[in-house]
Amino acid sequence: MKNLIKKSLDCFWSLHRKYIKINLNLKDIHKGETCYIFGNGGSIKYYDLSIFNDHISIGLTHIPIHKQFRQLDMRYIIFAGPYLAYPIAKLYMGSYGDDNSRFIINYYFRNLWSNIKKNNDNVIFIESLTNLYGMGRTNNTRYYYNDHSEAALQCDLAGVFNDTKGSLNVALNLAKYLGFTKTILVGCDYLASPTLGGHFYSNNDPQVIETKLKDYIKRIIKSAEGIKVTLLVPEKCYSTDFDCITYKELFGHTEKLKKNYEIIGNDNLENLRFLNKKQQIFL
Repeated sequence: MKNLIKKSLDCFWSLHRKYIKINLNLKDIHKGETCYIFGNGGSIKYYDLSIFNDHISIGLTHIPIHKQFRQLDMRYIIFAGPYLAYPIAKLYMGSYGDDNSRFIINYYFRNLWSNIKKNNDNVIFIESLTNLYGMGRTNNTRYYYNDHSEAALQCDLAGVFNDTKGSLNVALNLAKYLGFTKTILVGCDYLASPTLGGHFYSNNDPQVIETKLKDYIKRIIKSAEGIKVTLLVPEKCYSTDFDCITYKELFGHTEKLKKNYEIIGNDNLENLRFLNKKQQIFL
């Protein structure tokens, strides 16, 4: 029964592929350029984002709630989850590899997306086609279509875009489609050793965690094929899988740890606290 429902949904969304053809005008528009990809890792608390405006940026989900977001040259924001724009949504919580999901009354993503979109009409938002009917279409929203085929992974934003296991996978494939040849990953702390846990919006300072992320890193390495990746790492962190650079090496500045209330506005913090109580986000 579950497979039948899945196949039916895949068939339904395949009838909506006309909505992705517009993405042809994004193909290679940044050919040969370098971009930043901003994750949500706790290491962002160490950095002054205002100096990251020398390249175009691609952001993942939460970065727009950072106070310095508008000082970035942020052109694209990715909301990668399928079916997350509806009043009832399936939310995945926990560590990578855990099958820990539940259905929720969707306070969080609907409010987050609608507010961010409303206030950033100069940014292109990249979403799963499954969210098409969630909150209504906007001129600055582009969709990708995952056909869930078991064929080779593809990153054609105007065709099949099926390497979508996580937000960073989507971001790397988007960067390649847009023509970027180099990217610097910021706040992607799960790729570094030792691994830092937490997010930039968390109450706690970044701290080393014991976790097994080998499969996750393998997936990112696969998605990174075809683009030169440099990982921005906090002091005393490194990677054996990617070229690394520190904040001081990149900009000549020293890291300075900030608390979440210093880099996130009061309204957004109150919203996060509410959602933490609802167990729809972890602070």
